[in-house]
Amino acid sequence: MSNTPHETPDHSDRPRRKRTGINRVLFTLLGIILPIAVLGGGIWVCVYFIRTAPKAEQEAPLREAQLVDVEVVRRGDHQVVVKAMGTVVPAKRITLQPRVSGQLTEVSDKFIPGGLFDSGETIVKVDSEDYDLVVKQQAANVVKAKHDLKIEQGQQVIARREFELIGKTTPAGSVDRDLILRKPQLELANASVKSAQAALDKAMLDQKRTTITAPFNAVILDKQQVDLGSQVSPVTQIAMLASTDEFYVLASVPISSLKWIGLSESRKLLEGSEVRIFNKTSWAKGDKRIGRIVGLLSTLETEGRLARVLVSVKDPLCLKPRDPKLPRLPKLLVGMYVSLEADGIEEKNVIRIKRTSLRDDNTVWVYRKDNTLGIRKVQVVRRARDEVYIGDGLKDGERIVTSDLAVRVSGTALKIDAPVSQTGDEPK
Repeated sequence: MSNTPHETPDHSDRPRRKRTGINRVLFTLLGIILPIAVLGGGIWVCVYFIRTAPKAEQEAPLREAQLVDVEVVRRGDHQVVVKAMGTVVPAKRITLQPRVSGQLTEVSDKFIPGGLFDSGETIVKVDSEDYDLVVKQQAANVVKAKHDLKIEQGQQVIARREFELIGKTTPAGSVDRDLILRKPQLELANASVKSAQAALDKAMLDQKRTTITAPFNAVILDKQQVDLGSQVSPVTQIAMLASTDEFYVLASVPISSLKWIGLSESRKLLEGSEVRIFNKTSWAKGDKRIGRIVGLLSTLETEGRLARVLVSVKDPLCLKPRDPKLPRLPKLLVGMYVSLEADGIEEKNVIRIKRTSLRDDNTVWVYRKDNTLGIRKVQVVRRARDEVYIGDGLKDGERIVTSDLAVRVSGTALKIDAPVSQTGDEPK
């Protein structure tokens, strides 16, 4: 067995391993401390710049005034104008029917819808030959009846003389005396004459009725399917006629407005009140007709529960001669929808404004002297279709805002295009 030489440990490596461990610790500490230091420095720099950065000064927002339209109000006595809408209807309208039967042998050239006829002018004629013959026959019957009456009158004279010659006394009024004097026969002869004359008059009347004329100045609203050669009878409707002398405008008016146009406590209209009539869609600008109130219907309009007033318009189709120096008048046509204005009673010491200037809850927008908006509660005395009459709440000369506003808060800045004279008092 051989002996292995013993290896003695090398103690020269210990200081080297010790230095390596220290270096590792230092590197570890440096890897922890250095990022913390960098992060802390960055935070400090950020805080520094934030604290030392310039600050923007806060400014109050600009108050931009709203551009508005204004109106200066005036207090005084104002006449209420009642406005309404209405429809033109005929004042007289009839269905034309013949009184006799026969064939139409003559028809007027104007027998068309819209045709105009004067009173008594012939419209159509029925064949009159049969009626002419009847007239001749009845005229002969009258001659015969009168002849029989004269013969009987002669018999009366003879009977009276015979009665006187006999000398027989018979009480007056007795049956025997009347028979002797032929009084019943005379009465029958007189009755025959009257009957024959009545039959002649009836035949002549039927003969006259074969000519059908306009009963008044008329326009044909509608023509039925009858023409030359048509067979007609008293039940045949020939045409619908309307009088051209006068039309009515049937106007619908709120019940509360009746008292403004003359409705008294006794519920009788002040007839004759003037009414102005307009039709902006068909007539030229400024054209109007004048009518007068003639009555109040006893029933309300079914849908709107409105009162209905009749307004009369004379010569609606402008057919009568007129002075050429006077302004021309527009025509009213049946069925036309028109607007009306009537001057009503006068309201004392009120301010009249447009209805659109009255805001919610009976308020108005006031343009105050400091160019700001004021919201004012007012007392409404009357409400018309387009106007409102104010009692209390506004002063004479104050300005109200008539245009709409985006911001409707009291104190909102306002401005107007042109300066308005400050004639009113400072609103409270």
